[in-house]
Amino acid sequence: MKAAGLALIILAGYTLKRLGIFHTEDAKVISRVVINLTLPAAFITGFRNFVFQPEYLIVIIIALACNFLLLGIGFLLTKGKDIPTRALYAMNLSSYNIGTFVLPFAQSFLPAQAIVGVSMFDAGNCPVNCGISYALVMGRDGGSVKDSLKMVADKLLHSVPFMTYLLLMVKCAVGLEFPEPVYAVASMVGSANSFLAMLMIGILFQ
Repeated sequence: MKAAGLALIILAGYTLKRLGIFHTEDAKVISRVVINLTLPAAFITGFRNFVFQPEYLIVIIIALACNFLLLGIGFLLTKGKDIPTRALYAMNLSSYNIGTFVLPFAQSFLPAQAIVGVSMFDAGNCPVNCGISYALVMGRDGGSVKDSLKMVADKLLHSVPFMTYLLLMVKCAVGLEFPEPVYAVASMVGSANSFLAMLMIGILFQ
C-alpha cells in the first residue's frame, strides 16, 4: 500500500503537469522547499533518539568508497574522450540521490532510527555530490583545483542538509538535546518530505 501510494503521488505530479496545472519550473520551488525545510526537519526527527557510535563512521567511509569507485569507473569509461563527456560520466555515475528519493522511502517503510543509517551514508555522499567530483574532473582536465576546492567548501557551507548533519552530529557527540517543541515542529514539517519529494519527481518526469 505504501509503495503504491508513493507511485500514485509521482503519477499525480506527472498528470497535473500534463493537464497544465503544474509546470516543470514549479519543481524548482518544491525542490527548494524539500532541500531547505522538509529534508532537514526529517533529519532532526530521525536523530531524536540517536546515540553516536563509532560504527556509524564505517557507513560514511562506505559511502565515500562507493562514490570514488564510481568516479574511477567514469574516468575509465571515457578515457580519450572529450572533456564534456568525461565530466558527464564522472559527475553522474558518482553520488546517490538520497535526500529526495531514498529517504522518502526509508521514512515510509522503516522505523525512525533507520533514517540515521541512511543519513550517515548521505553524510559521506554529500561532499562528493556537492562538488568533490567536479573538483576532480577539473583537476584531471587542467582546471584550477584550488578554485574547485573553494567551490566545494562554499557549497557545503551553504548546504542546509549537510550543515544539519553537522549540527546533529555535534549535538549527539556532546550529549545535548533540543527542546521538545523543536521535535514537535520538525516532525510536522518532516512528515511532508515524502509527499513533496515524490510530487517533485512526478512533475520532472518526462
